[in-house]
Amino acid sequence: MSDPNWNQPGWSQPTNWPPAANVRDLVRGPAIGLIVTGALTVLSSAAGLFTNALPLIMPDAREKMMAEEGGGAAISLLFAGIVFSLAGLASSGVIIYGAVQMLNVRSHKWAMASAIVSMIPVISCCLLGLPIGIWAVVVLGKPEVKAGFEGLDGTASAPPPPPSYQ
Repeated sequence: MSDPNWNQPGWSQPTNWPPAANVRDLVRGPAIGLIVTGALTVLSSAAGLFTNALPLIMPDAREKMMAEEGGGAAISLLFAGIVFSLAGLASSGVIIYGAVQMLNVRSHKWAMASAIVSMIPVISCCLLGLPIGIWAVVVLGKPEVKAGFEGLDGTASAPPPPPSYQ
């Protein structure tokens, strides 16, 4: 999205709009932190999925586990591990997508959703998401950041483009 040409005679940028560069500078740190959290969640969830699914796929491992662990309870724990791993993969998608939206100052709602989901320690990686999510929520709550998102993501009406002089 290109900014209107405010340099034409009779046009000036509204004073209540923060420059996009300043908003991008404010959100860059938390957005990158959320991307890292999302990537680590993908890795840990994929490892958990593999680890929990392996005994279900390989008959020898399943028989050994059922003999050692007590059968039904062990299978139930494996299925629970698979469900948590799939939830982690889904949440990492939300975290990464929202973080990219935050980094590009596109969608305040997705950015906030990303920050909130990253704070859920069950599906986010290693409690890393908690401080980064709090940081992101604090930054996203600043009035100048909200205004920057409103001017860029279509939730507030942008001023009309300047007339073309020919």
